[in-house]
Amino acid sequence: MSTCGSTKALALTYKGPRETGVQYIKVRREIELQVDPSEFEKLKSLFESLGFKLVLSFAKRRVLYEGTGVKATLDELIGVGYFLELELVSEDMRRMFKSLVEEFIEKHGFKPIDKTYLEICLEINTCRLME
Repeated sequence: MSTCGSTKALALTYKGPRETGVQYIKVRREIELQVDPSEFEKLKSLFESLGFKLVLSFAKRRVLYEGTGVKATLDELIGVGYFLELELVSEDMRRMFKSLVEEFIEKHGFKPIDKTYLEICLEINTCRLME
């Protein structure tokens, strides 16, 4: 679950397994539901009743930008830093993005991060809850 913006809106997101063989781009099925913040404790109780256990809790701030064929989010993973995520809606956009990333890597030596926020938090152990 994530909170977005100053309204503390909640989004519950299922993210399926990543497709393999796609370099620089995470392709996977996502299903997202908006949840009323007043239902947060009930949702936690539901997960616990289904046998889920809390692994880690972390916070992020997200700013969303939208353009033709692309959504860009600038995330601050609290305690870690800033990340840019691009959601591309078409195969043409994916091909163009892959080409741009390859060019950027060649010129600047940066590499995209292919880990999830959960994987990052578990690895570096510096994520923290939002104040």
